[in-house]
Amino acid sequence: MMTVGARTAADEALDAIASGTSDDPFAVLGPHHLVIKGRPALVIRSMQPAASGLKIVTPDQVDLMKRRRP
Repeated sequence: MMTVGARTAADEALDAIASGTSDDPFAVLGPHHLVIKGRPALVIRSMQPAASGLKIVTPDQVDLMKRRRP
């Protein structure tokens, strides 16, 4: 469970996914188009607890995803 800073609805949803109590995990996981700081963004959330790293591969680049939760 995340303990640093203010908890958000996303934190609660991710905790429900991790505990197996989420009714709709794909409402949170996977690709989602959002607006961040007034700019359109694609946010991709994944839960891969055994992975040491995760990469996003597109036709023109490969990006390493940053871990946001322990």
